[in-house]
Amino acid sequence: MSFDRLQHLITVPVSVNGIESRFVLDSGIGLTLLRSELAESIRVRPTGASLTGRRMSGQSVTIPLGEAPTMAFAGSSFEQVETGILDMSSFPDELAGIGGFLSLAFFADRPLTVDYGRGVVIVETRETVAARYAEVAPAPSTCSATGPR
Repeated sequence: MSFDRLQHLITVPVSVNGIESRFVLDSGIGLTLLRSELAESIRVRPTGASLTGRRMSGQSVTIPLGEAPTMAFAGSSFEQVETGILDMSSFPDELAGIGGFLSLAFFADRPLTVDYGRGVVIVETRETVAARYAEVAPAPSTCSATGPR
């Protein structure tokens, strides 16, 4: 699946309950987040539970949790996906078209490769990972008591 760049971020197409949107592929977040407007438009209701996490700055953030009826990316589709519902109204204008943040938890049972050179994200299988490793040539290296050369 091809990705786009938004400054330093990678964005990918995600379908949420049949609505196509761009999501930031976020390797540092533990839970997929939906923009509150998108969540409302597809009728994702808060479950009454919430999650508190910390931003990289250390700031504590609490968000309500909900369940997206369906989410799909690159041929992988799931039902009743637990998501955070995020008010992004104060985010920079560059993120206005972003529907949320896709966490690595979405890929919990599948290896994922981000190929920056080709501009693609690949949801792997055991077979494709084995084939990828078979293509890799070992890089020569040397070590000594004083450190690598």
